[in-house]
Amino acid sequence: MGNAVSIKDIARKFKCAPSTISRALNDHPMINIDTRKTIQEYANKVGYQKNTISLSLLNKCSNTLGVIIPSISHFHETAIIEGLEAILQPAGYLLNICVTNECHALEKEYLNRLVANRVDAICISLSQETFDHSLNEHIDLAISRSLPIIFMD
Repeated sequence: MGNAVSIKDIARKFKCAPSTISRALNDHPMINIDTRKTIQEYANKVGYQKNTISLSLLNKCSNTLGVIIPSISHFHETAIIEGLEAILQPAGYLLNICVTNECHALEKEYLNRLVANRVDAICISLSQETFDHSLNEHIDLAISRSLPIIFMD
């Protein structure tokens, strides 16, 4: 992945606290406008990007919606994904799409991974195998963690 430039790296360059750099990058009025501009220009020049993982831990919000579907070859699922994207992308959300190919084990794995990745909610269309055999313990686990789940049919 390479060595990403961090706020601490920029702070060392400007010989100031990381909190000052953070404020400058977030246009905080406490930081002089010329200083903000200088720091922001330098950050752009060196390719600084916000650490969204850190922000999600801080804000307790990942701005990510997990979508678990059995197939992408059906118009129904494709239309749902396009509709979700049209609404969520302008609001700053990212879709994490998982395709199970109608496999319960894969559905369970994806659900557990999405929960572990701290998505804000999950939209799921159960696999035929899950539906036919009432295999829903993985759903119960996600619900017990107060994770919003939207079921699609």
